Amino acid sequence: MKITASNDFAKLLPESSLRSPPDAPGAPTADLRPPPEVVRIARRLEDAGYATWAVGGAVRDALAGHGEGKDWDLATAARPRDVQRLFRKTIPVGLAHGTVGVLGADNRLVEVTTFRRDVETDGRHAKVSFSDTVEEDLQRRDFTINAVAWHPLRHEVRDPHGGVPDLRDGLLRTVGDARERFREDRLRVLRALRFAGRFGLRVDPATWEAAREAAPELPLLSAERVREELMKVLKEVKRPSDSLRLYASSGALAALYPELQACVGVPDGDEDVWSHLLRTADAAPPSRIPLRLTGLLHDVGKPLGVDGHAGAGAALARGMMTRLKFSNAGVYGTE
Repeated sequence: MKITASNDFAKLLPESSLRSPPDAPGAPTADLRPPPEVVRIARRLEDAGYATWAVGGAVRDALAGHGEGKDWDLATAARPRDVQRLFRKTIPVGLAHGTVGVLGADNRLVEVTTFRRDVETDGRHAKVSFSDTVEEDLQRRDFTINAVAWHPLRHEVRDPHGGVPDLRDGLLRTVGDARERFREDRLRVLRALRFAGRFGLRVDPATWEAAREAAPELPLLSAERVREELMKVLKEVKRPSDSLRLYASSGALAALYPELQACVGVPDGDEDVWSHLLRTADAAPPSRIPLRLTGLLHDVGKPLGVDGHAGAGAALARGMMTRLKFSNAGVYGTE
């Protein structure tokens, strides 16, 4: 089954955005224009003998034409102690995972992480060890569009899993076997639904089938991780419904949000309650996350079919937010 969402993301990566240098046939290059401090930090590491690449969402978004304002992350052969030795201003962001924050002259924090490979996974967390190659680091990533590295000095694109063609074709698929990727970390199912909605990607059939199979196990994730994914949908996806409809069709909605699943198919005028909730959430801008969440939950009590469903809905919404461990101070503070 292929799931599609409507935007022109795939059109943003023209063939001409990549080119092969004459001295390295088959190794495409691109100028992604990161902040100068990212280049400076990479140069310091490279000059010290440590291979260093830009990785992650900033590379993906820049290749797709959405590079500005994104945090840039670097992956390197240097160990954390080497990074701390080379730079005067560092923050131990996650030393156990190989991550050191380097504070640039522009006061921007650049996370520098040692190349890693997975050693053991349990569906919730991965045990990793340090590696010496970017290829091993890319191998452990979830989706091909997130498994692309870019060299800030040579402008070389390293794409062993075909993430660039997938971006161009508007396709979301896992690195390697989808069932294995989702067994390693079930949160990847929710990330797939978010990326598909955010970028208007169709989901590869094997990836989609594996996501549906993994959906019943999503309640094994921590409440905090489930909550953060929902908040990212409300913040990052232009129309949250583009991802939330995938939650429903994949089984993730039933597994994680039975209050919302109960709204699917319940008549509400010319639509069902679920469609009404999605339309209300879509009406609020991404900058108003609490308003989007309120729109998503405001009529959640309607399926109960009782007088004064607003009160019942408020109780259901409160219960859901308690289950997801939202702060009593509100949704990321007050507006």
